[in-house]
Amino acid sequence: MSDGAVFFFKLAAPARKTIDAWWTSGTNRSSAAPFVMFNAQGAKVGTATMNQQANGGAWRTIGTFDFSAGWNRVVLSRWAAEGSVVIADAVRVR
Repeated sequence: MSDGAVFFFKLAAPARKTIDAWWTSGTNRSSAAPFVMFNAQGAKVGTATMNQQANGGAWRTIGTFDFSAGWNRVVLSRWAAEGSVVIADAVRVR
């Protein structure tokens, strides 16, 4: 995994959580921005790709994943198609 934009969140107990993201859309954005979710032990619990060329300026659901107690993370990877960029304005856990 390349260095990416990392968002951490702490859970007191294991839980199934829905992850949302917010970005600014644009024609230079990735059409398949890779979001990767990890539990507190560092195991990957899911991945999703989002089209950041559209649907910006609002919360968009990435997916629902099983996380563990402790510091979990959501990473927006920089591995996208050459010539495109990924944007990570915010992540929401609910």
